[in-house]
Amino acid sequence: MVLLATISPSTSNAPEHIIEVRKGSRSGHDIVIDGILKDGLWGVYNDFGMEVCAELCADHHVITKDEQDSYAIQSFERGTSAQKACHLAWETTLIEASNRMRKPSKLVDKDKARGRLVLRN
Repeated sequence: MVLLATISPSTSNAPEHIIEVRKGSRSGHDIVIDGILKDGLWGVYNDFGMEVCAELCADHHVITKDEQDSYAIQSFERGTSAQKACHLAWETTLIEASNRMRKPSKLVDKDKARGRLVLRN
């Protein structure tokens, strides 16, 4: 099994697709597609959003919102613990990242924001 996880710095930086741009943009309206929705959050088999799939699954298996929230928090905390203990270091690839166009890039090997986020009081 191969798992590839990527992240965009912000959803506002995600691409938008203009459908007919290769043929040249003529007068009139163009169709613009949200790249995040089309490429990541849309179920191609049922032709609806993945959040709908999640709700249907939760309804079918009688999973409450509180149970989903608790599981998500537990999963996040396990991931944070595994990262701190370097259990996933062998699966992690060092990447070069830059947050500003004119600033030098730096090497990143873990999600620094993960350790700063507090999910429970």
